[in-house]
Order: sequence, then structure tokens, then C-alpha cells
Amino acid sequence: MNPKAFATFLDAFYFSVATMTTVGFGDVTPISETGRLLTVLMILTGIALIPWQLGDLIKQLLNTTKQMEFLCPGCGLESHDTDAQFCKICGTKLRNICKI
Repeated sequence: MNPKAFATFLDAFYFSVATMTTVGFGDVTPISETGRLLTVLMILTGIALIPWQLGDLIKQLLNTTKQMEFLCPGCGLESHDTDAQFCKICGTKLRNICKI
């Protein structure tokens, strides 16, 4: 460790996280240890949240592709699963049109 460049462990940790995540060092960088710690926490939170949210979005898109537009004669619900035989809201038997 270079004591002239990195006075504390937090300095080295901040440098490592900023370098490995390719955030880089812009014109404005935190000077205090609290600022650097908050920056590291924000970077790591972003790394964790973005894939999680993207995974949820993809899951929702896949779920909607498994549904078909068909009006339930009982309650008027428009979207049902492609293999549904009964309405998931009111239980009314659906016509065979809903099957693929």
C-alpha cells in the first residue's frame, strides 16, 4: 500500500470500487471519508438493484406473453392464461376458444 496516496483503508477501498466498477474519477469527487463511504454504498447498491429490477421486468414480460385476450362472460376479465379453463377471478367456465 502506498501511504502517500492512500492514507486510510477507506481511501484504498474507495479507489478499488471506483476503478473496478469503471465509475472513474470525474471532476467532482468526494473528499471526506463519509462522502467516499456513501459513494461506495451508492455504487454497490446500483450494481445490486439494476440486475434485480431488470430480472423482474423480464419476468413480467414473460408472464404477459403467456396470457390471451379473452373476455370472461361472468366478470368481464380480459386476460387469461392460454391454458385456462376457468376464470381466475369469478370461476366461470371459459369457452374452448381460450385454448391454443
